[in-house]
Amino acid sequence: RGSNSNSNDNNAPFSIQPAVAMMITTEPTSAPTLVRVEAFRAILQPISGLTLFNITSPQFAALVWIANDDQAAYAAVATFEVFERYALAVLYFSTTGADNS
Repeated sequence: RGSNSNSNDNNAPFSIQPAVAMMITTEPTSAPTLVRVEAFRAILQPISGLTLFNITSPQFAALVWIANDDQAAYAAVATFEVFERYALAVLYFSTTGADNS
């Protein structure tokens, strides 16, 4: 991870608030997909823990879907709506998933 001159690091392994703010911009950013995935991972990690790092897990599939494909507009904070949509996405990827026709 890069250094941050505005460091508010309290040595916590993760927090409810994402380390990266999500903002809509008129110009493309260097890695918008990765930034969104990491921001949502920070929000959802207290719920799903390390399963969010397992690329074969339903939790990871739901994380990627929320970050990249979900059309809902989210603020960059942990909200009930994010948790609710994440739980439903985990259920979807746990049962039928995108692989079944």
